[in-house]
Amino acid sequence: MMTEQKYTLNAPTAVIGKNGLATAAGWLTVYNSSAQNGEYTGASVEYIPVGVGLPAGGHQDAPQLPADSSLAIQRQGSAWQLVADHRGKTAFFIQTGQSVIISQIGELDAALTFLAPATPFDSWDGQKWVTDEDAQHRSQVETAQEELARRTTAATTAIAPLQDAVDTEIATDAEQAALLAWKKYRVALSRIDADTAPDIAWPELP
Repeated sequence: MMTEQKYTLNAPTAVIGKNGLATAAGWLTVYNSSAQNGEYTGASVEYIPVGVGLPAGGHQDAPQLPADSSLAIQRQGSAWQLVADHRGKTAFFIQTGQSVIISQIGELDAALTFLAPATPFDSWDGQKWVTDEDAQHRSQVETAQEELARRTTAATTAIAPLQDAVDTEIATDAEQAALLAWKKYRVALSRIDADTAPDIAWPELP
């Protein structure tokens, strides 16, 4: 005849009733979710007294672990779900092309794409970036015109005192050679057509 064992090696297990409160006190493994985004934050062993429920964000059911780092575990309603995890990746706003680092779990927002625009003149056509080549060329021409003006001003500034030295007949051989070189440089600049930007071969400085 077996006698009733008066000792046990097992810790008591809490029993949670239909109302979410413990009907029997004891220990439970609780699977916790973040209050901010519902992401799984790990398991803990909790003592649940009678009449007390699980801690906030705690659940009795265990989540499925993801197969790789591209997925995250998230509590949605009464169940755990595996959702996309793009955190740390760079995405781009399809309206502006501006980049942003993804910091939230879940599918990529419809306003973003992982495809990077090739130029500042790209616009999103619904599937890919398309470059406005006319706008791009106008910008390149404007940049070339500014560069041409800067170089021409620098050449003119360099030529002025050298020309004065020649006009007053006190120029050294080096100054005469420099004057000729700067004048040739300025002539070369005058022959540049900014409309051919960006395919411009700028002359070397004297």
